[in-house]
Amino acid sequence: MKRSLVVALALLTLATGCSTTPSLDPADYPELQGLNQDIAREVLGLKSVEEFWAGEEQIKARKLQLAVHNFEICRAAYNVYDIWLNTGEITEMAKISLPDNPIENVAEIMSEDINDYEEAIATGEITALRDLLAWPGTCGVMVPVTPGFDLYENTIADAVNRS
Repeated sequence: MKRSLVVALALLTLATGCSTTPSLDPADYPELQGLNQDIAREVLGLKSVEEFWAGEEQIKARKLQLAVHNFEICRAAYNVYDIWLNTGEITEMAKISLPDNPIENVAEIMSEDINDYEEAIATGEITALRDLLAWPGTCGVMVPVTPGFDLYENTIADAVNRS
């Protein structure tokens, strides 16, 4: 759960403002190479992304990698949850992308997150996955179900809690 808090804090920092307007093209960010480019573009386009542009380059790169990871893994896990809830079928989670050049301990955090979600699915208990998606401090509280919403809007946790 520690890494979920780290990841949640990384996403939380997105929710405050700054003034610089960065590029919205993931190709302009070496730290985003290897990650899902559609999700990277979405994260870069968030209204609340401005916080990334304050602080050291290494910290910005780490936040970007973790934010893209959170969007991808949370939506992949939610997809498994939604299918499971509606059909009773337990499917595998889609393969989660990893950065070509992870910052600091980002690869370890991402691997642990992937393992946590895969273990929750493997329990055969939908509540285990539900809890990972809806607990305070997890990605589900901040990540929108679909692109086009900002952090804390139309969230995965909201969708899970309505089910």
